[in-house]
Amino acid sequence: MNGESLIGKVLGGRYELLEVIGSGGMATVFKAHCRFLDRKVAVKIIRDSLTDDPEALEKFDAEARAAASLSHHNIVSIYDVGEVDSLRYIVMELVEGMTLKEYIKKKGALDWQEACDFAIQIAAALECAHANGVIHRDIKPHNILLTKDGTLKVADFGIARTTTSDTLVAGKGTSVMGSVHYVSPEQARGGYVDKKSDVYSLGVVFYEMLAGRVPFDGENPVSVAVMKLEQEPPNCKIHNPDIPQAVAEIAMKAIAKEQHSRYQSAMEMATDIQALLAPKVPEHKEKADGQGKDTGGLEDKITRFLLIGSLVLALILGCGAYYLFSGGTKEYQVPDLMNLTLEEAMERAVEYDFIIDEEKVIYQVSEDVPEGRVMRQEPGANDFTKKNKIRVVISSGKEEGKISVPSVVGKDIEEAIEILTGKKLKYRQVMERNNSYNVDEVFGQSPKADTKVNEDTVIVLHVCDGPVLEETEEPGETVTVPYVIGYDKQKAQSMLKAAGLTADIKEEESEKEAGTVTGQSPKAESMAPKGSSVSIVVSKGPAPTEAPAVSSPEPTPEVQKPTGEPLKQKTLTIPLSESLGETVQIKVVANGKVIWDKKHQTSEGKVDIPVASRTDATVEVYFDGVLQTTKVVTF
Repeated sequence: MNGESLIGKVLGGRYELLEVIGSGGMATVFKAHCRFLDRKVAVKIIRDSLTDDPEALEKFDAEARAAASLSHHNIVSIYDVGEVDSLRYIVMELVEGMTLKEYIKKKGALDWQEACDFAIQIAAALECAHANGVIHRDIKPHNILLTKDGTLKVADFGIARTTTSDTLVAGKGTSVMGSVHYVSPEQARGGYVDKKSDVYSLGVVFYEMLAGRVPFDGENPVSVAVMKLEQEPPNCKIHNPDIPQAVAEIAMKAIAKEQHSRYQSAMEMATDIQALLAPKVPEHKEKADGQGKDTGGLEDKITRFLLIGSLVLALILGCGAYYLFSGGTKEYQVPDLMNLTLEEAMERAVEYDFIIDEEKVIYQVSEDVPEGRVMRQEPGANDFTKKNKIRVVISSGKEEGKISVPSVVGKDIEEAIEILTGKKLKYRQVMERNNSYNVDEVFGQSPKADTKVNEDTVIVLHVCDGPVLEETEEPGETVTVPYVIGYDKQKAQSMLKAAGLTADIKEEESEKEAGTVTGQSPKAESMAPKGSSVSIVVSKGPAPTEAPAVSSPEPTPEVQKPTGEPLKQKTLTIPLSESLGETVQIKVVANGKVIWDKKHQTSEGKVDIPVASRTDATVEVYFDGVLQTTKVVTF
């Protein structure tokens, strides 16, 4: 179904589609008339070819969730979402005008004062998003709309992530997000992103407005990414000598390669820009008793202070009055868990720094919600709360489950598994410390005993892996242990440090992505002495596939030296995806030495690379010169 064929269709009995005003790889945007409010709106409809693509649907829904949580005159407003006849759509503010990219193409390098004004508006939008825990991750002039009165509005939150933490992993299991010319170096290498990553992208947009071109450009996205990682950007004054030095310094600071060298917030960058636009106050001198008293400097400082203060106040008020009257206590927006399985809901909750209240999971009959899916949650989706627990009700289908969940608390884990599998139930283990049970004994289960469920329902088992660490400090000096399972190692360490705890790290091979925390002790929400250690288990990734030793010719006399342990060999299997393009240059470095550097067709599916060593080898894998992963191959 193409866009033109939808002209005249009325969605939800309310939105009449008038004309196509934009089209991209993911969705088509229509100008529409809202019959209820008698106003023109924009309606974005996901392409029908993507309605069965979970990743595309998630990006589409993410845009609605992220943008709907924000209210600012420099952000495109979201009015409504819906689905009619398999058409999933978002209703948003209609912005009459052009994109900032089109404006730059039309005018070339902008007047530096106009560029500064535009940069402040984008910064205001970002400050509002960041204050609400949203990282945009794809700031570029293509996603910024310019109205006829000169107002900029940030749009397209399709790959934004809501986060209540300082960092998150770029892409997290997918390709690098965002447009390569504008993404930060940490995004280009799949590292950690935070609000300073959005500041970098704003810096590139500011640079382009001033210079009429981006800092890095190349023949393909990979070459641009490599430039960002290996080269320093040329000063924008090289391309446009008319740029004042102070303005150029702001742009160059914003696109510093290292996060700590950039502006730490959009507001900080906007404040510096606004200071340059502050009008100069003429110097006035008062004379008394033959002595001159210079008051011009003081008046200039006062004027600058008032202007910057006004900017800061405007940025805050742009996000609404909530933060002014909340007493400094931030509430977090609850993720939407509806229609997810219990396991999916638990994973989604962790992404948003929430946990499922497993002790209160219940199952109920539902005529509408499929079996095994969340049919109700408390607090509700998109509500704000200071607590981090969510209660869920799971659908048992149209009839009450016929299997009564057996009680396995107090049982050894092997016996518990045998009991559950005998009832045709599945299980999921969570290893935690507990002082009241022996090692490998189940001390908690969800759902609880006697709950009526159907076959293949997953029962979460909390299994004791040792006693809780004893307190070493005086009573009352304790802190709450945060939930760190599912986060990467650095993020977990940061969360523990923020709570006043340290991390005792143990690495184990697992099917989880290397660097992911798979276990912790003591468990989340328990109390631990401030300054004490929390044991976390970090995945080393799956074990490499063993390969038979490859025969080699007799070594030359020069190599026949005492070597201690004999040389051992393992095979490193690297999967290839056609999303990388037709070909990819693979380079593998083991313990600092290049052992493989060849071009491969992605149609091969995978590449098996022999790794020979006498000790454990630290292996780095590069695709087209960009580091993809680092892992330890054990021998």
